[in-house]
Amino acid sequence: MFSEKFSPLIKAFPQEADALRRLANHFADIEREEGENVLQVIMPPGRLYDISQAGSTAHFAKVTTILVESGLFERKVVVRSPGGPAIHEYDNWFDCPLEVYDPVRDVTMEVTDSDLETLYRVAKNGKN
Repeated sequence: MFSEKFSPLIKAFPQEADALRRLANHFADIEREEGENVLQVIMPPGRLYDISQAGSTAHFAKVTTILVESGLFERKVVVRSPGGPAIHEYDNWFDCPLEVYDPVRDVTMEVTDSDLETLYRVAKNGKN
């Protein structure tokens, strides 16, 4: 079960244990209700922050770093078509080009900050 993969992290990071425990409980609930669909979960940082109740942004940064470095989650940067769906996905901000092709509008568009969004996705091939 995916939620059980949080246990070693909770033990290894006592200062972040409460936030990690809240996330584990949330994902255990998803597993109970939706089974393997837990592996399809994608969340914006705000939702992950709300669930973890990390307190400060510094504490939340530690929690997300733990989740990504442990292999439980992947951090992705997506480019959205203005007013539309995600059209491209990158592993980090530095990989994102200044211009991308927007198949929704059939144009090459300049990428601005308002077109970018960071998302956290459950890693299907996590290290744990």
